Amino acid sequence: IFMIVQVFLISFGISLVGTIPPATINITVMQLSLKKRSKSAFSLSLGAAILDTMYAGLAVRIVQFISEVKG
Repeated sequence: IFMIVQVFLISFGISLVGTIPPATINITVMQLSLKKRSKSAFSLSLGAAILDTMYAGLAVRIVQFISEVKG
């Protein structure tokens, strides 16, 4: 059971690092937050999250389509 927990923690850490890169949107949100413009920072981060969710959903649907056609 120790190995299962270890693999989970390592994969979780790698996934977390991979999904939160220091990208332009993250840096912009940090700058807006430091300037005390919390509402603008929240709106920007919410918009980015919505677009990212749509992008991930589209990717899953494409993979499902390819799996059905191929298999």
